[in-house]
Amino acid sequence: MQAVRQVKIMVSKENFKLVSQFKKNMSLLCPLITSVLLYVVKALHGRSPYHCIVQKIREFRGLALTKLTIFTVVSKTSFNLSGIPLAARASRWMLQCTQVTSGATACTRITTTLCLPVTLKVLKDILTAIDKKHYCAAVFIDLAKAFDSVNHNILIGRLDSLGFSNDCLAWFTNYFSDRVQCVKSEGLLSGPLAVSMGVPHGSILGPTLFSVYINEVALAAGESLIHLYADDTILYTSGHSLDTVLTTLQASFNAIQLSSRGLQLLLNTSKTKCMLFNRSLPAPARLSNITTLDGSDLEYVDNYKYLGVWLDCKLSFQTHIKHLQSKVKSRIGFLFRNKASFTHAAKHTLVKLTILPILDFGDVIYKIASNTLLNKLDADYHSAIRFVTKAPYTTHHCDLYALVGWTSLHNRRQIHWLHVIYKTLLGKVPPYLSSLVTIASPTCSTRSSRYISLVTPKTNYLFGRLSFQFSAANDWNELQKSLKLETLISLTSFKHQLSEQLTDYCTCT
Repeated sequence: MQAVRQVKIMVSKENFKLVSQFKKNMSLLCPLITSVLLYVVKALHGRSPYHCIVQKIREFRGLALTKLTIFTVVSKTSFNLSGIPLAARASRWMLQCTQVTSGATACTRITTTLCLPVTLKVLKDILTAIDKKHYCAAVFIDLAKAFDSVNHNILIGRLDSLGFSNDCLAWFTNYFSDRVQCVKSEGLLSGPLAVSMGVPHGSILGPTLFSVYINEVALAAGESLIHLYADDTILYTSGHSLDTVLTTLQASFNAIQLSSRGLQLLLNTSKTKCMLFNRSLPAPARLSNITTLDGSDLEYVDNYKYLGVWLDCKLSFQTHIKHLQSKVKSRIGFLFRNKASFTHAAKHTLVKLTILPILDFGDVIYKIASNTLLNKLDADYHSAIRFVTKAPYTTHHCDLYALVGWTSLHNRRQIHWLHVIYKTLLGKVPPYLSSLVTIASPTCSTRSSRYISLVTPKTNYLFGRLSFQFSAANDWNELQKSLKLETLISLTSFKHQLSEQLTDYCTCT
């Protein structure tokens, strides 16, 4: 491992000015840099970066590896790219952009897949509480330098309790040992400083190891609900009485703090926030403060960014959509200002890599927003299509979809949503989400009873119909009127059949 830590990125001096200029001009396209580097590395080495990393580790340590995923430590290994000029690399990518796998899109899909079940479960619990006319309060917990505060001895003990073999424990002990860090500024390099705590930032293993380290903190939640996603934690509870809700939340928060201190994890008080979710109940004149063990009062907020999605106390998603608009408009503006530099194929790919991932991320969560808000995103989507097609502003949106061969945003959201439902039926999501759907047992022997249907739970008000439990069952049963599946098929086959079922038809008058 020692030699792996010494591999550095090298960029030739003659490319330095070009690198600076490239970074300045392409700042709004930073998600594409990943794609460029992955493409260049594969071209230089004739294989994927993953295999290059593993090969370097084998060469330095002579290890016989069977499970290689644990060695994809991106933060420690990089490649010498000075052999090919940066301009040529950028030009090659632009000319062959239709053949490049989107690193930005892939990263977005991975992040969405991992965060989505957690956010859907939290959203379901809050919506269910509001539907019952309950108060629901939450604490969004932020830990100070969480990844850097992991005690190696405690972590190794956690791994041992999970049944890791002695060889694995010895490997992890070696993985954490003899680490150093230094600072480089204006050509000057500081002396090395030993790193005795923490898990590596930017590595594949880092979040997983931290999750193992902090997992037992959830046992201290008591009567409240808690979700841990790496170092993002939400603690929440609900009930008829606001005073009872806040008292329960305070007790659980105190227990969580004590458990975290036992792991040498400290609370970041300034970034830990409270929120009261309330749609229709009377707002209290003054809320009781939630305090830390040190006596500091936590701030109540109306908006908080949780796992990439802005939640607001009314669950309107107005703040989230406003941020989406800001991101999309800045990128579309950049693309329009430089449209003369791109071919039609490049424009098509640029929008797919820089605009669509933003709109797709978390779309099955914010899809419950009002049509007024969602229509604002449609306008930005249409602008992106006009950039690709050069269609005039007066072109009808149905004609825009036909010109570019894409579907409407509403249809994209619905397709993604049905994918999530089907993954739930296949058991490809965590149990806390898959347990929310129940396949209905046929009550009579008819042709329609052979089709897979879901039990639709009862709700009190409109908000209950927005929860995962109700909307998943309702939308699936509606789909089955045309799909008519009698048995579960593969996810790939389902996506193919779904693409044939959900087609945009212009119903505008």
